[in-house]
Amino acid sequence: PDNSSDTRGRKRRRAEMSPESPDTDAQEHDGEEGAGSASDKDGSRNGHASSEGGARRRRKQQHSDGVTRILTDWLQSNLARPYPTHEEKKELQRLTGIEFQQVGYWFTNARRRILPEMLKVENAKRRAEGKPPIVRQTDQWARPLAEMVERTP
Repeated sequence: PDNSSDTRGRKRRRAEMSPESPDTDAQEHDGEEGAGSASDKDGSRNGHASSEGGARRRRKQQHSDGVTRILTDWLQSNLARPYPTHEEKKELQRLTGIEFQQVGYWFTNARRRILPEMLKVENAKRRAEGKPPIVRQTDQWARPLAEMVERTP
């Protein structure tokens, strides 16, 4: 019996299932990440989620301008200590209507993405006014440690 056609069939099926092979689901996602996309914020097209084609990646939904404004205002008011306490997060959750965990995630991301620029702008203003710069709470610990290391024989 000739098994060559059976072997080719198995190889073809294996190739179709491999992650490297292009499939229609991956092709649909090519243009979705950029601006001007035809997809909705939830990653679906035409407002309908698709159940065909396997698992689909959901697009991240941005918070409303009001939510972002409340959280950004808090961050701006607390540049030296950009870590809200549990109670402060609960209050921000109440004010914004987003989940408690989302408040924490927002601040984690904001400290990396927004805070450095906020500090740069604020410290430029303070220098112009002859005031000392704002030093983040974490930076305050780094200086004494560096000085201690320098003094160590």
